[in-house]
Amino acid sequence: MWRLLFVIILLSACTYKKAEIVPAAEYVHCDTLRYISYTGEIQAFLSLKCGSGRTNCHNNTAPTGFYLDTYEHVSNLVESGDFYSAIKHAPGYTPMPYNLPALDSCSLATLLRWIHTGYPEN
Repeated sequence: MWRLLFVIILLSACTYKKAEIVPAAEYVHCDTLRYISYTGEIQAFLSLKCGSGRTNCHNNTAPTGFYLDTYEHVSNLVESGDFYSAIKHAPGYTPMPYNLPALDSCSLATLLRWIHTGYPEN
């Protein structure tokens, strides 16, 4: 009798939850295994997001003092740790882009991959 009662309780506790299917249109492939270089990809991205393309904040005439217009300027910020900390919105850093939404996860992953592979210029 106890066994039957135990089985009934056990089976009544089981639930079935249907898995959520993510539509293909919402899935974005982020290839960070490809070769990423400053001149091949990063320069254009920074120009669009940070320099003359969109915000005009970090070009060679901007008053911010943090220029992202040359490889030398960017690599100095990468070496100091300030570059990734700012775009990652780390505590103690002014979040970049300033007063704009954070970069998407694929952009952050691409920039991190470039940094971890030695931030090559070409």
